Amino acid sequence: MQLTAQELRGKKLFDNPAGGPLRTDQSSDKSNCGLFKSVSLRNTATRHVFFHNGRFHALKDALRFYV
Repeated sequence: MQLTAQELRGKKLFDNPAGGPLRTDQSSDKSNCGLFKSVSLRNTATRHVFFHNGRFHALKDALRFYV
């Protein structure tokens, strides 16, 4: 599966080691570690659409996007 040009630009923004687009001001403050809660993966395999826009319809495809 190929990403569109727009998706590649977005991926480049969020693959930043600081955790977000151009956000380097908080990366050295260790007290921020763990402050943001991730969504649960419970019942993920029972879902029929993935991502906020429903781009993927199979868990396998959604995981492949991140790999």
